[in-house]
Amino acid sequence: MIAFGMGKKIVNTHNNKGAVIFALSGQLGSGKTTFAQGFARGLGVAEVVLSPTFVIMKSYDVLMGRRRLYHIDCYRIHGIEDLVELGWENIVQDPNNIVLLEWSERIRHSLPDSTIAIDFRVIEQGKRTLTITEP
Repeated sequence: MIAFGMGKKIVNTHNNKGAVIFALSGQLGSGKTTFAQGFARGLGVAEVVLSPTFVIMKSYDVLMGRRRLYHIDCYRIHGIEDLVELGWENIVQDPNNIVLLEWSERIRHSLPDSTIAIDFRVIEQGKRTLTITEP
């Protein structure tokens, strides 16, 4: 519900300095991919959003506006150099792009200052907390 609302809100927001980037961090099973799925629905993404763990990056058309969602899983990334090979610089420079980075702690030091950080924590079975830090 929170993710859907954030997606719906952010779809019409532009960052003149480049892509809107969300850095998702937290332990395995804390809800990062579930958040990404709800966020994508809020953006109007028609496709089923699955974890890009094995392909590292997936992109989706955002149906509300001329935007593109990039869903990147950094779990197998060793550094920003791995993302540069996937076109990272072009992705983050385009203000029409929205980027969700799972396991962002692996490259946090290389992210733009405008990155919105969301930390996921499991409190108990079925309950999570999200801490959102905006620049």
